[in-house]
Amino acid sequence: LVAGTGKADVALMQAAPGRIFVKTGAEGVYCAALPELGLGIALKCDDGAGRGAEVMIAAVLAKLLRAEEAVAA
Repeated sequence: LVAGTGKADVALMQAAPGRIFVKTGAEGVYCAALPELGLGIALKCDDGAGRGAEVMIAAVLAKLLRAEEAVAA
């Protein structure tokens, strides 16, 4: 189960269907998996803010996917 329509975890998964899986947790926690890279990610925004955690997970995923695409090219 994920947060639902219009939430960051759903938007991230829709941006890269099948490439990433994201789940939000309580108090600024996000977990993600990138199966094609064999990676899992867990992060926690210290102040528990969801806004900060959303930006952090999006930035990490974008960087990892860009790095993977550069290696494949």
